[in-house]
Amino acid sequence: ASGSGVNGTAVGGPTYAALFPPIVGSGQTMDLNGTSQYVNVPDTVHPTAYTITAWVRPDTIRAQSIVVRTDASGPTAAWSHQMRMTSTGRFEHYTFDGASKSVVGTTVAVAGQWYHVAIVARNGGDMRLYVNVVQEGVPLGVGALWTGGSRWMIGSNANAMNYFDGRVDEVAMWHGA
Repeated sequence: ASGSGVNGTAVGGPTYAALFPPIVGSGQTMDLNGTSQYVNVPDTVHPTAYTITAWVRPDTIRAQSIVVRTDASGPTAAWSHQMRMTSTGRFEHYTFDGASKSVVGTTVAVAGQWYHVAIVARNGGDMRLYVNVVQEGVPLGVGALWTGGSRWMIGSNANAMNYFDGRVDEVAMWHGA
């Protein structure tokens, strides 16, 4: 749910699990199975900047998408503005500004452990990645962000990325850096 009326729809019947520290919130977290479950969040505003944050707890360490912007053709055909994990368990921020750009973090995730991940980018600025409030990787300059997209997908597959296998909580998105 969103205070701005930009509400998501759960697809594939994700389950909810009890929340454990370090998360403080509603008492539940979404548990995604890594094969077919995700949340579709319609958003037709094309951001010239974005900040995305989430608490994530992977159950499996593999290449997987956490949050991605896509359009009606789906995240295997068109994608950008992505928070994801590499096959070696490092968090990664991917965006497309006419060229593929990525900032890869240094933290190596451990299955069953919570991480707070944030990604930030803006037209004519830098794209950045933060893990547990620490900036990681080397910021990259960005030209004009991809203007496609009509939705965000939380936990879906994207390009060579698998569906997210684990828990996701407190996802927040802003159209600003």
